Amino acid sequence: MGLSTALRILDTLDDVSVSIVTEQTTPLTMSDGAGGFWQPYVLGDTPTEKMWGGETFQYLLDLSSTESAAIAGIYLTSGEDVYHDIVPDPFWSDIVLGFRHLTRTELQRYSGARINEKGGKLINKRINNFSELYPHYDVIVNCSGLGSQMLCQDIDLQPCKGQLIKVDAPWIKRFLNADDDQVYILVNCDAVILGGTNEVGEYSTHVNKKERQRIWTKCCELLPSLKHSKYISDWVGFRPSRSKVRLQRETSRFGDSQIEIIHNYGHGGAGITLHWGCAGEATKLVREALGRQMTAKL
Repeated sequence: MGLSTALRILDTLDDVSVSIVTEQTTPLTMSDGAGGFWQPYVLGDTPTEKMWGGETFQYLLDLSSTESAAIAGIYLTSGEDVYHDIVPDPFWSDIVLGFRHLTRTELQRYSGARINEKGGKLINKRINNFSELYPHYDVIVNCSGLGSQMLCQDIDLQPCKGQLIKVDAPWIKRFLNADDDQVYILVNCDAVILGGTNEVGEYSTHVNKKERQRIWTKCCELLPSLKHSKYISDWVGFRPSRSKVRLQRETSRFGDSQIEIIHNYGHGGAGITLHWGCAGEATKLVREALGRQMTAKL
């Protein structure tokens, strides 16, 4: 979320200097290990998820046909969401391409780097308080995810543990999401992702063997050929879960001075789904915060 927001600011606003201050960088971020799938998930009562998600989907779709697609890891694929019972169409059915209901026959198949180019700076550093950034910047954009528990004293923000299995199964070309069984099979560029878990308030970084077995068993029931896949790795990460996304402007005081902070966090399991739309909204708030300043630091 932070990199996308920085990029949109640099794309949109003239004469600004942007620094990204982060404790972890690739390949140690949550985004590096996540399933990487566009679909709203674990968002609570976020009211504008359709707008942000729709803008992000169009951005990713456009990017998928450019020479940057491979570098960005954008892979356009199709697949199914399957349920035990009939459910209403999701609100995003008119955003994705070719949404439709499965036929009875189909159902029977189942048994159950640009920021550097624009002059942005990357600072590898842990921040414990916003005062560490003031007075070096005119505006602070907070995309710290779970870090906002400490930085903002946000008791509404909780970790939501996600656990995945990565396998090599190049014959699988379509994703499959079985919400009723709480498992999914996602096709990435270089692996197939089997998930997952949704454990709110769980802080353990260890692989839960019982959950791992459940994921493997359920996914193999859906696609038996997975039994012949080659194991790559397990992964555990934490979604920044909140009752709704916090995307707002706040004025904070440090002694007799003040600074504008744009908060952009709490995207749950929909960071990829909302990132570009939320980055655009954050950029609008940055523009408002800068007012008439021609040259600014963020």
